Amino acid sequence: MAAFIYRIQQTESTPASRQGTNKVFEDADKIADWARAAVSALNAQGIFEDIPGTSFNPQSPSNRANVASILYKWLADK
Repeated sequence: MAAFIYRIQQTESTPASRQGTNKVFEDADKIADWARAAVSALNAQGIFEDIPGTSFNPQSPSNRANVASILYKWLADK
């Protein structure tokens, strides 16, 4: 999901203006190489601020609440 949003952002003419806290995830080493840049960029934008705790859980499926929160933050920035 992060890669999907990140790629859309890259094709848009205006960069994302949202700034976040850039959370530190203890399982960041489990994020796939192809998704690291996307997760890092969205994390810097504060898109993942609502993820509880310090685990990103990159191999777990997203639930409805996670998807809604991420999409809302991304679309609210537009």
